[in-house]
Amino acid sequence: MSAPPKQRPERLVAVLATTASGLMGCEHGLPWHCPGDLRHFRALTWGHPILMGRRTWDTIGRPLPGRSSIVLSRRPRPASLPEQVRWCASVPEALAAAAAAPGGACAYVIGGRQIYELLWPELDEVVHSRIEAPGARGDLFFDLARLGPPDWEAVGSTTHPGFLVTRWRRRR
Repeated sequence: MSAPPKQRPERLVAVLATTASGLMGCEHGLPWHCPGDLRHFRALTWGHPILMGRRTWDTIGRPLPGRSSIVLSRRPRPASLPEQVRWCASVPEALAAAAAAPGGACAYVIGGRQIYELLWPELDEVVHSRIEAPGARGDLFFDLARLGPPDWEAVGSTTHPGFLVTRWRRRR
């Protein structure tokens, strides 16, 4: 008898980039250009499934190499969606798809804001890049007060040119 399929990844990690004020997006993507953070994102998520909402998918517009793309949306799967992209209608379906994907022991939630909200109770870790982007404008913000005691503890940080990465772990 085979083991039942996993219902969720062993580790579910949000990858979040904001300015110091919590700005995380504008209508059509990121309100800054930070190549170092994009390289960090690629290295972090390579070989693992990434979960995103439809708007984030629309912004990216293609499957990212070296990762399984899972889109969580209430909308029907578009006919033009590449076959390798998994389109899921519910959180349990998306988590099961991530667990079953290559590298699915650890999966990354990459946005947007609604997807972070939906998956927040499931997260084990958050990798937060604080981008130095003076003058950046946008309309999507993340409440940075959600990271910190009593629910979250910082377990490390690394300074890079133009951004600071802090890893947060949920206290259980």
